[in-house]
Amino acid sequence: PLLVASSMDHACAPAIIHILINADASLDAVDRHDQSALLAAALRGTPASVQALLDHKADPNTKGSGGATVLMQASGKGRYSALQVLLDAKASVDLTDGIFNSTALHFAARRGCARTAAVLLMNHADPHARNSTDPHCSQGATAWDLAVLENNQAAADVIQKFMNGTAI
Repeated sequence: PLLVASSMDHACAPAIIHILINADASLDAVDRHDQSALLAAALRGTPASVQALLDHKADPNTKGSGGATVLMQASGKGRYSALQVLLDAKASVDLTDGIFNSTALHFAARRGCARTAAVLLMNHADPHARNSTDPHCSQGATAWDLAVLENNQAAADVIQKFMNGTAI
């Protein structure tokens, strides 16, 4: 029930989340895809539900399948409003996943989420971080490299401007 409530895009969802958790629903429960309630809410892009889960001590840095954090996955989907709530809850921008050692900025750049990339950079994401085993680059790829490789010009431009010290 908590996973279902967390993925609802409805004004009542945060209240339902509070009721379920107060009735001992587990924040640690995951579905068959290793998706937690916090991840479901973040991917749905519902900041009030994300906040409700965080209010009940959901860990914004929990890693799911492949070692990706909720912030990484929300960044790769361009879920800007959920991203802001996670960052306010001190989600780490520079944790790496368990596949390519990519950061949230890598996820945003690869998927062309320029606005998300800008927010991550303004929250101290490292634009010089290289993932370790990306098949496209033998030395690993920066987020800018991935944006260029995936033809995501807007994301590449945001990252380049940031690295040049130009306002984004």
